[in-house]
Amino acid sequence: PEPLASESYVSSFQTFSKKMESNLDRMVRQNDDYTSKMMGSIKSMYSKYAQLFKEMGEIFDTGPLNDSKNVNVASLGTGRCFQDISDLFDAQPRADAHVMSEAVREYQGMLTSVPDMLHVHKGVAQKVKEFSKSDADKDVRNRMTD
Repeated sequence: PEPLASESYVSSFQTFSKKMESNLDRMVRQNDDYTSKMMGSIKSMYSKYAQLFKEMGEIFDTGPLNDSKNVNVASLGTGRCFQDISDLFDAQPRADAHVMSEAVREYQGMLTSVPDMLHVHKGVAQKVKEFSKSDADKDVRNRMTD
């Protein structure tokens, strides 16, 4: 390709690379935040509800009301459902966020080699310019001697 077009391409790719690195850094931070909430506060909230419903079922089981077995069973079942939901929130990041973070980190690793490649490309483009100028100078000298 033309040296100027090549330099323009290298320059635009450098801009792309910097913007992409910034975007990927933000994505990793957002993913970490999502993971921490899923495995932390959201999971904890559902676990607390599970415990409250379990305790409610136990209260009905020991209370003076007759025929409270159905309420007891329903409360304990609801508590188990909330605990299952809590466990799902805890497990979810391993199914999506961790996988995505690994892919993003791999892409970030590839982007780290871009500056070196661009530096080599700029060096080669410079040599092409020098060679072209040298070649043009030789043509001029050859014509002058002819």
